[in-house]
Amino acid sequence: MTPGTSGAASQRSPRENRHERIYEIFAAAIRLPSENRATFLNEACAGDVTVQADVERLLAADAGTASMVYVSSGLPQFLPGKELAGRFRIARFIASGGMSDVYEVEDMQLGEHVALKTIRPEMIGDARALSRFKREIQYAKRVTHPNVCRIHDLGSHREGEFEILFLTMELLDGDTLAARLRAAGRISTEEALPILIQMADALAAAHDVGIIHRDFKTSNVMLAGAARGAVVTDFGLARSSGIGDDPSLTDAGMVVGTPAYMAPEQLMHGELTPATDIYALGLVMYEMFTGRKPFDSAMKRLCEAPADPAELTPGLDPRWGSVILRCLERDPAQRFQSAKEVARALTIQAATRSQAFKRIQTIGKKRGAHVSAGVLTGAAIVLAVLSAVWANFESVLHFSIALQRADSRQTFTVPADAVPALVLHDHDRVRLRISSAESGYLYVIVEDNPPSSEGRTLRCLFPPDSRNQTAFVPAGQSVDVPPSRPMELVDRGRSERLWIVWSRRAVNQLGSVEGEPGQARRFLVGASQAAYQASKPSDTEVTLKSRGTLLVRLLALDHR
Repeated sequence: MTPGTSGAASQRSPRENRHERIYEIFAAAIRLPSENRATFLNEACAGDVTVQADVERLLAADAGTASMVYVSSGLPQFLPGKELAGRFRIARFIASGGMSDVYEVEDMQLGEHVALKTIRPEMIGDARALSRFKREIQYAKRVTHPNVCRIHDLGSHREGEFEILFLTMELLDGDTLAARLRAAGRISTEEALPILIQMADALAAAHDVGIIHRDFKTSNVMLAGAARGAVVTDFGLARSSGIGDDPSLTDAGMVVGTPAYMAPEQLMHGELTPATDIYALGLVMYEMFTGRKPFDSAMKRLCEAPADPAELTPGLDPRWGSVILRCLERDPAQRFQSAKEVARALTIQAATRSQAFKRIQTIGKKRGAHVSAGVLTGAAIVLAVLSAVWANFESVLHFSIALQRADSRQTFTVPADAVPALVLHDHDRVRLRISSAESGYLYVIVEDNPPSSEGRTLRCLFPPDSRNQTAFVPAGQSVDVPPSRPMELVDRGRSERLWIVWSRRAVNQLGSVEGEPGQARRFLVGASQAAYQASKPSDTEVTLKSRGTLLVRLLALDHR
């Protein structure tokens, strides 16, 4: 019987029949010696060159000989000082990949440094592919998020016989996640958790605007330090999930992406959805926790379930393993259906461990001397593991208020116990100093003309440009709000209403409070219902604590 035929074939769609045929030919070919495969493929594919090309690609991926679908096209390398398109001056060569070279360049028009990635020159010769590539870039530019590398523009440069396309994008400092794993092996839960949340948030931002990354992998994640955290790159290969024809194909009939990180449906030319990126995220998580990939061949990825990462990594909670394994389900419908669901599941597992931390403390208090030494030793071990996880899910913020009275040139810090009853006057000058031991996003919103007037407005005191990118505050850094000079109070009304928002993630509802004041205020009012505790560890500093990743405090200062 010819591979790919069966009595049930008539009940399947043409696409399903094609996938089944590719899989069966591949499964038969993989068992043959490499020298016998060409003859077998010619007979089994019966002249269907597209099926044969797909099977050959799977065989190459299984053998580890294909790191990218695109192959190097002999792009010329540019030396420092070389100018491209009359605008960009090469500063240094950064890296080379299967389809491109990456440089740090100086944008001579804007006077800033950006990254420039060259694109394979054969793209120029295919007008339809070029048009589609440009459209994909426009889709990718719609993804705006602090954990996504920003794409700036598409340009071209002629060098001898070559006309070279290039992308310019944000220049990031740091190492890739792939380099981190090569250097130090697997990553602890405490270190991995914020990276995972940031990666999931980046993919969620793409999926929210209908974009599928298609090439998510460890080398496309930059660890850009405390100021940015994990940043997902290479959205230049992204596709809109709304494009009508097969989203796994370019017009040239090629699959884009890296075979080692492709979902089964990607390998089999199936329909791509956000769940395709979820699978790749699962592969990356698996590698982070275990220090190895779950599969050493494409065949196993199509046929076998991965080993439980909890069995390979001592001390890894099985519940974390279950999150990863659900991402790696072969059937896309069985995976998490959004990156937000993955982030939520990770948060729940960490919070569950945090609750265990509190239960152990309670047990120790209740049992006292009756607790055996063995139980206490076990509890101490668990406490050591859980303490850092608990810190990740309790928001703690410190602030103090500096005040200069209108009739005085002296500035003093308001005593912490006087803050709730602070009385302000016209032309008083106020400035907050805010800090946290953990990195996060800070927003301080002032509400003008409170609350009886329909014409009330909101404006950002911090960040001053109302953008999420500049709302990020590194751990331990103090921020003065307003940043440039104290806020002078002039005819503000009955009270000065300041909303203080502290979050582990960017708060998109506050990205531009002046542009959408109604939406922003609804968010502030709703989020402020979350419980928090206030204390004063010193005479001048107030400490706010909140369970979870978000803290919103309304600070109403009486004004006469």
